[in-house]
Amino acid sequence: MRWLNHHRRLADTLLAVVLTIAGISGLYFDSATVDASVRPTNAFAMALVVIACMALAARRDQPAAVLAVSLVAVMARQGFGFIETADTVAVAIAAYSVGAHIEVRRRALTIAGATIGLLVTLNLSSAAIQQSAEPLGLLVGNMVFYGGAFLLGDNMRRRRVNIATLEERNRYLERERELLSINAVNAERARIARELHDVVAHSVSVIAVQAGGARRVIETHPETACTAIGVIETTARETLDELRRLLGVLRNDEAGEAFAPQPAISDLAHLIDAQPDLAIRHRIVGDPVAVPAHVDLSGYRIVQESLTNVRKHAGPHTTVDIEVHYLDGAGVSITIEDDGRGAAALKTLNGHGLRGMRERVELCGGDLSVGPRPGGGWRVRAVLPVQLVEP
Repeated sequence: MRWLNHHRRLADTLLAVVLTIAGISGLYFDSATVDASVRPTNAFAMALVVIACMALAARRDQPAAVLAVSLVAVMARQGFGFIETADTVAVAIAAYSVGAHIEVRRRALTIAGATIGLLVTLNLSSAAIQQSAEPLGLLVGNMVFYGGAFLLGDNMRRRRVNIATLEERNRYLERERELLSINAVNAERARIARELHDVVAHSVSVIAVQAGGARRVIETHPETACTAIGVIETTARETLDELRRLLGVLRNDEAGEAFAPQPAISDLAHLIDAQPDLAIRHRIVGDPVAVPAHVDLSGYRIVQESLTNVRKHAGPHTTVDIEVHYLDGAGVSITIEDDGRGAAALKTLNGHGLRGMRERVELCGGDLSVGPRPGGGWRVRAVLPVQLVEP
């Protein structure tokens, strides 16, 4: 930027020098072709031309001051009766600079109007005295010349402002796009974290319980131990399939694995069958209907996480009641109740499992209530309001 400013000042200085040379040359070479009413060129006339033209070297930094200096010098040169020369072009360039480099539009208009008015008045007076031109033609010519220079500069300034505004808007949109991209990535990370937690926590809990039971009875009841080992094997395979599906989404591998069907509320029977250590009663209220995929998955994961918490905290010989209630086109309500140690489950309120439940329900615009139930035990109730879809 400093390099660009330096070259701009150098260009303005070169312009001022060229106009100065042209102005002084005009004083000498044109003076012989005019009548005797024009005052002969002298050092004072040359000084006025030099002042009017060389002021342009600072036209970007001090446009109003440059216009004032050039205007005064030109008015003095005309007032003393010296010949017209290139310094009038310097005033036009100064008027252009006022329009192009003064940001406050009202101030620029005031300066330009005053300048054009003074020039027009002076030229009309000079024309009337010398009777060398039609006053009306001179008036129109000056207004077009100097007013056009100012309007051209003003148009260039507005164009720069518009370009700067568009560039700033593009930068803002780019930043907004980056933020949206980051938010989308974070949301996807949170979703995958919830999926991994639900899959791994539930499966590892089942495996741990079944492995512990098998270890205790392997010598006295080997058939029971074999059954428990079979559950461990099945659970481990299902867990590997779930993890493979999630990792397939992350890698964007084969479409068959990456976009395999996700578990749904209709798969709860299979989930319950995989819990032989729990006494689970499952019932459905209302007519089952198809619901959006995210609601289906959320309902399944909430039941899965609830069963994991029952196994962790409710204690042995726990009975679990699961009720899925379709709310006549308004959504679906899922209630999980157990008769275990409800107070002991309070420690889960700050865990990742309950946080994941709440996030799932909030994404569906629903409501989640978790806490001890009257008479002992624990209750989880999730209401997922949805607009039901046709199966």
